[in-house]
This record gives sequence, structure tokens and C-alpha cells, in this order.
Amino acid sequence: KTVECHENITIQENSPAVKLIVENGRCVGVVIKCFPAGDDWSDVNAIQNMLHEIGSGSAMFGGRNIDEGCRQRENELLDSFGIDVVIRAKKGVIIACGGYYFNQEMINKYAPKYNGFMPLGNLGDDGSGIKLAQAVGAKLDRMDRCSAWKFINPPYSFVRGILTNSNGERVGNEDVYGASFADFLVQNHDGKGWLIIDQQMWDEASQDCMDPESGLQEDQRMQGLANLHKNFKRGDSWKELANECKMNSSVLQTTVSRYNTDASNGKDTLFGKNSMYLTPLTEGPFYAINLDMVGNKYWPTPCMSLGGIVVEGSTGRAISEKTGKPIPGLYAAGRSAVGIASNYYVSGLSLGDCIFSGRRAGRHAGSQ
Repeated sequence: KTVECHENITIQENSPAVKLIVENGRCVGVVIKCFPAGDDWSDVNAIQNMLHEIGSGSAMFGGRNIDEGCRQRENELLDSFGIDVVIRAKKGVIIACGGYYFNQEMINKYAPKYNGFMPLGNLGDDGSGIKLAQAVGAKLDRMDRCSAWKFINPPYSFVRGILTNSNGERVGNEDVYGASFADFLVQNHDGKGWLIIDQQMWDEASQDCMDPESGLQEDQRMQGLANLHKNFKRGDSWKELANECKMNSSVLQTTVSRYNTDASNGKDTLFGKNSMYLTPLTEGPFYAINLDMVGNKYWPTPCMSLGGIVVEGSTGRAISEKTGKPIPGLYAAGRSAVGIASNYYVSGLSLGDCIFSGRRAGRHAGSQ
């Protein structure tokens, strides 16, 4: 809305850029595909907007087929009725088109370990901006990096449990940030894991999720209850629980024994978990809550891509793969570019990175 207040700025909706124009080594414009101007096309634009919104929402909640269907219909409308329009850029072209996690082919190519997660963003995060720059020789990096999240708390009693892999081995500190938690499962354990708790922890978690005054948000309470009642295995003994989870029972019992010893001594000798979260698991029956990253309808794993176009630090200009030097007139910002968040992500970091990198690119382009 702020942009719309400027009379010299035009917002062109439903008009994807299909090609960058480069003359004498400088990016001087773009080719877009759009519907002809005029009120006669307002209904078609409305349909495009509707398809975009439906596709974005369905992809985030597991409806990949709906997402791809909406995208296909959008492309069919543009192919049937769209026209190519050349836009010349006196100052430069800034690519700020988001990442690529809504593009299945690019996930398969660059980040197969993150395949099948819940896409975070919208249909525009399809890698189109990244591919536009790559087509004119821009360098890409960190394309294998994505950020996925698995927050096990609240309910807070979950943090006192034990994170294991599919074989029953403890694999990490349970009180770390959700992106770190998910990352070591993805990178080292095929995105599969279990959260082991005992009856006391189950009771406390259930009480927190049932109590509207517990301080938990409603969606956190609902997700907690779903996992406690629908997304678990149960055993009266550690051996029985291991069998239910198809774990090695001796491995799980060794894991629990060491954890309980550390918890009783108040020091996690394996991963350095905060002592305030160390509690022995002794009260049966015992539970294993499914933490799998893919196909887990009760505990979905949102994910976004972090890699993109390599840019010059002082200007935001795209770097040439061939020469290692900036491509005049071509800039990238936000998740289309390699930036602050590209190696490791913390929730909200893209907000700061996008504002900074967008201002950097705009300031330099405006000075040309």
C-alpha cells in the first residue's frame, strides 16, 4: 500500500518476468508476460489471484497436487491470453522473488534431503527469479541449504524427554532451537526420530494443553493434544516400547539408563542439556511421540529455502559465475539472494535480511 501511494510507480499483477535483457554485458530490462490492459481482463486477473491464493494455502498444508494444479491453470491462462511486454530499466533490475521451496524440481535437484516438508511461503517462491539470473550467467550458492522447524515445546514437559533416532539412540540436545533440532535430524538421521517421555511427563503435557489459562496459544494446545492422543506409541516397559517403535530394545534401554543417570546427577554429559530440563524417566507406561519430518500429519514440518544468487556485499549486484565480478544493472535481494540467513536460520531473520538487502540494492541502483 505504501508503494501504491507513489503515482510514478506501477504495480503489474499476474505478470511474471520470463527473461532478462542483457546488452553489452549490462542488464537493461525484463520481458514480462501479462494480460492486455483494460477492464475486459479484470475477471481473468481475479481468477489468477484466486488460483494463487488457493495454491499457496494448499501447498503449505500438504496439498501439493492442488498447488501444482493451480500453478498449471495460471500458466495456461497466461499462455492462452498473455502477451510479451518489454520493460526497459534505466537504473537496474532487482530480483526479489523469494526462494524456491514451492518448486519440486528444484528441491529434487538442490536439496533432496528436504523433500516432502510443508512449504512455507507462497506460490511465488518457485525459484523463477533465481533461474532468471542464472540464465544470464549469475552465480548461485548455498542452494542445498534449507531451514526446517520442529519445535517440541510448548508443552514444556516435552523438553524433559529424550530425542532418539529410529534405532533408539539419543541424538541431540532436546532444549535447542527448533531449526537446530530439525537440522540434525534431517542431516544425520534421514529426518526420522522419536520423543520419549514417561507417564508423568505425559500427564503434565496433557494438563497444559487442556488448560486455556496455561499460557499456550490455542494452536499449540491443539497440536500438543493431537500428538499426545494420536501420534504416539506406548509400552508398559522400555522393551515393549522399543518393539512398538521397531527399535533395538537394548539400545533404547542403554539410552534411557545413561540419560536417567545424568538427570539424577544434574549434568548432561552427552549433549549439555540445561539442568533445569533434566528429569529421570521412571514412571511407566512410556510413550514415543513421532517426530518424522515427512508424512507426519499431526506434527508437520514447515520448510523454506535459504540459498540463491551470490551478490556483491556492498551493492547487492549479482556476481557472474564466469568472471567473479558484478553484473552491471542486475541486483538480488531477500531469499532470492545469498544473505545473512543462508547458512543458518532463526525465525524472523528474513525480515531483517530482506529490508537490509532490498535497501542496499535499491540505493545502489538509484545512484546509477
